[in-house]
Formats: sequence, C-alpha cells, structure tokens
Amino acid sequence: MRMFRTQNPGSLRVLAALMLLAVTVVAALSRPADAEVTREIDWGTLVPPAPEIEFPFKHLTRMQVLDLDELTSLRRALAAGDIAVGDPYHQDSVLLEKRFREDGLDPDALVTEFSAFMDKISVIETGVVEDLDGSLIRMPGYALPLEHSGTGVREILLVPYVGACIHTPPPPPNQVVFAKLDEPYVSKGLYDPVWITGRMRVVSSQSDLFYVDGRTIVDSGYTIEVERIEPYEE
Repeated sequence: MRMFRTQNPGSLRVLAALMLLAVTVVAALSRPADAEVTREIDWGTLVPPAPEIEFPFKHLTRMQVLDLDELTSLRRALAAGDIAVGDPYHQDSVLLEKRFREDGLDPDALVTEFSAFMDKISVIETGVVEDLDGSLIRMPGYALPLEHSGTGVREILLVPYVGACIHTPPPPPNQVVFAKLDEPYVSKGLYDPVWITGRMRVVSSQSDLFYVDGRTIVDSGYTIEVERIEPYEE
C-alpha cells in the first residue's frame, strides 16, 4: 500500500479529510452487493482449449479413410465381444484388411494409428469448461423436447443445429445441454429456436430421445437449471 505524508499532519484540514475518507469507506462497505451479471455465451464457450490435432491420413483417399474408420470400429467390436469370429461383420473386416493389403498398406498399423487419433478427438469432444459451473448464463440453441407435462415441456435437450440427434449422430457431449424447467414450456415442435437463461452446472447426463420410428441415447456434458426460456431473437 502506498503511504502519503502531509506537510502538517496535525492540521484540521487533514483531520477533516481523514474523517470524510472514513465515512466514505463505511458507506461503500454498507452498500448492497451488485446483482449478479448474466453471462451471454455461445456454443464455442462450452469447448475447452485444446492443442491442434493434425490429421495423419492425408495420404489416403476419402474412401480409404472411410474403410479405415469401419475397420477400426469392427476391430473394437470384435475385441469387446460384440461380434464373433466368422459372423458377417467379421467377414467384412477380413475383406477390408484384404483391400488395404492389395493397396500396399498395412491394416494393423493403420488401425493402431487411427485408434490413437480417435482417442485424441474423443478427449476434445468430451472435455468441459469447469469454470462455467455455477455461472448464471444466457445462450441460444434449438430445443428438443424430452418430457411433456400436459401441453408443455419440462425437460429439453439444447443443441446447436437443426437435425441433431434425429437420424444423424448426436453432437459431442460438450455440444449438448440438458435443460430442466420449473415451469412447462409450450413447444411449437422439434427444434424451436430459443434463448435459455439459467444456472449452468457442469454435470453430465444421458437422455432417452424418442421419435416417430426409433429412439437414441444422447450424452450431454452440461445441465442448465432454467430460469427463463424465450423465443430466439437476435
């Protein structure tokens, strides 16, 4: 703390100034705290910083990359016991391995490298921003209804784009927010564009999403305790 000296510490002017300063400090301390500021965020805010990952398969054609993805999935399913040696899925993996060898490529080495690459991607997709926990936030998104109460909705999934989760793979967990409402929200249908205001919690969850001809399990990396939901307007 910087100390100030006066030429005449005993003067009445100095004493008056010190008394005024004391009153000002007490008054400032006695003021009520400012209301909490709502933080407006976008979907990029939900993704933690991560090192850039270089795509290591630029030497492969697009079809070879797709085949490698499928072969890696089949190898993992075989190792987990989800498919058995000799069944049609296993035969598919054998044919893919043969195709790579005919192209002069080592399928074993490629699968090992692809698995490591996908593990790095998975870390990015599931990472969350811990500093958001407890924050009062406002964010836009598209509302997918989960649980209805009469004509209203009490639980929704907030997603960043139309079409997410239905007939397409769900977004990464850190791009899905589970929102629980105290008051039912009257939904106009799937993918209502909305603004949601509430308390953000870094809490993961799984939701059953049912639609006309099927269902899917959706992982979310965040939960919002909703205080207000309103139609989206810029």
